Amino acid sequence: MKTTLLGLTLAAAVGCVQMQPVGPLAKSIGTPKGPAPAAAADDPADPVTVPAPRPTAPALFVVPAEVSADNPAAAAQKLMAEFESDRKSTPAPRPEVSVIKGGVKQ
Repeated sequence: MKTTLLGLTLAAAVGCVQMQPVGPLAKSIGTPKGPAPAAAADDPADPVTVPAPRPTAPALFVVPAEVSADNPAAAAQKLMAEFESDRKSTPAPRPEVSVIKGGVKQ
């Protein structure tokens, strides 16, 4: 009895899915061998993408040749003005929001 239970347990562990039916009723009970049914009507359309705008070139108020030991404060001031100008000319990032309708991400 222990051997039979051990055999049934092992058969269940291996899985009955891997066994193929044999005999006269194999075609009516077994897995279909034909192609899978087409689900073309349920396929979602391709997502619409918008190209990103081309970024503006950075401002060049101060170059390394203009910076010397005589004028570090003036160079720092020009550099801060350059950073501020670049920050203002850069467009704010747009958040991307995903919309899920009927379990399909659009």
